[in-house]
Amino acid sequence: MMRNAGRWAVTGGALLAAGGLCAAGCVSLGDDCTLTASCSAYAQADGGGDAEGGAPPPDCSTPPMAADGGPDARCGVFADPAAPAGGDGSMAAPLSSLAAAVLAAAAAGRPVYACAATFAENVAVPSGVTLYGGLDCTHGWVWKAGARTLVSPGPSAKSGGSEIALRLSAGTGMTKLEDVDATAPGGSASGASGVSSIALLLEDTPAELTRCTLTAGDGSAGAAGAQVADDPTLDGLPGTAGFDICGASTTNPGPAGMTKTCAATPSVGGDGGSGGPPGTTLPDGGAGANGMPASSSAPAAGLGGAGQSASMSCQPGAQGADGDGGSSGEGAAGKGDLTANGYAGVAGGDGTAGAPGQGGGGGGGAQGKTQVVCSNEATLDRAGATGGSGGTGGCGGAQGGGGQAGGSSIALVSLATHAVTLSEVTLNVGAGGDGGPGGAGQSGGNGGFGMSGGMGAGSAANGCHGGDGGQGGNGGPGGGGLGGHTIGLAFTGKAPAGTPVVAYSTTSPAPGMGGAPGANSAAMMGQGANGTSGDVVDWSGP
Repeated sequence: MMRNAGRWAVTGGALLAAGGLCAAGCVSLGDDCTLTASCSAYAQADGGGDAEGGAPPPDCSTPPMAADGGPDARCGVFADPAAPAGGDGSMAAPLSSLAAAVLAAAAAGRPVYACAATFAENVAVPSGVTLYGGLDCTHGWVWKAGARTLVSPGPSAKSGGSEIALRLSAGTGMTKLEDVDATAPGGSASGASGVSSIALLLEDTPAELTRCTLTAGDGSAGAAGAQVADDPTLDGLPGTAGFDICGASTTNPGPAGMTKTCAATPSVGGDGGSGGPPGTTLPDGGAGANGMPASSSAPAAGLGGAGQSASMSCQPGAQGADGDGGSSGEGAAGKGDLTANGYAGVAGGDGTAGAPGQGGGGGGGAQGKTQVVCSNEATLDRAGATGGSGGTGGCGGAQGGGGQAGGSSIALVSLATHAVTLSEVTLNVGAGGDGGPGGAGQSGGNGGFGMSGGMGAGSAANGCHGGDGGQGGNGGPGGGGLGGHTIGLAFTGKAPAGTPVVAYSTTSPAPGMGGAPGANSAAMMGQGANGTSGDVVDWSGP
């Protein structure tokens, strides 16, 4: 009692001084806390009570469910979504944000007491924080059986992301939730594709969840694979007409083939065959050049035509082979990934681009002649008419993109290697989103036309026609995306203890269907796999 006696000695001195001053008309004793020993500093000095006397310190270890009445105002940080902004977290001035309250509680080393009301925000609870919900904040913050605090944020995820209502952050401290529910928005709520809905994501922290209902919405469908519209600029170029015998001198080179620049290999029309030189022995006309690129599947395609000889006429160039179509992308398979960012599904594979068509072969040239009579020109020995050059092939079409994964519906994701205990936990699961279809491959360009050979004169023969270019190959379609999963609890690391009650929004679990392959896929190659379902799924397993 010595410390209190000392305090009262000081107070007694103050009383004496006050008595002398009051004769002059000062304030009453009750207006000065130093005179009545009621200043807050005294209570702080006492620390809420000690062995020498005073009120005992509050017992902050009892959860609200077991307490007789509401919590002691000195025990924690208080949160009420209806409270005015600017609160300090005390019982008298609670914070309106539960996210702010859990941060303040982590800094102060105290639990959070939350009203049985809805907090429309995403909440990340630091490791080691205890969050008590379900309290009647209008009647002394007492616990009410069946009452819950609900974390229910609005949508915010982008395509391929995850809506996560409540997160328990990684750490080594024991995190506790009691009487706290969480509801994640459905994946389509934000209008984005392939979005998953996860009510609670538990990072690597020890945790105890008691009397919690976690509700995931539906995953949204995955986006369709990209595809490129058909493009007339992919069409091949025509060849060049052959040169006439009139106007030629003793030589008459054939026209060069055109080149079509494509994304991959260019396509080249074969040169027209040159006219044979003049002479009494009638030398052969030149052969046309082969179109390029050569085709291994059609070796006779795109060959240049033979020139005129004493035994046969010139030959036209052969049409170029069509380009090979691109291969189809593979359909998505597997499970996808669970990380601290949520769920990421598997997209279908992209197709490959089509190959360009082969250029047509150049037409063969004609034999030359001596003393060729041409209108309005001198009679001369002239080289023969040339063949026309071949048209180029069309360019190959661009590939179709793979369809994106459908979003998943997972009520609880646990990534913990520490002990996690579930008690009276209910998991409500929605439907998985369908995987996106693969994109169709772009059509290849049309082949360019081969052109006619040059004109002869008199008994001199015409040059021969160049071959048409081949069609460009169609781009390969993309594969379908993976269907979204429908899972109550998905975990990696250590399996949580306790058996949750799992319920589905549909009559039976409804995982998403795998995306269809892009149009023109051979034998439906590239179908995406369907999503999976399960009450409790070990994500690290097969």
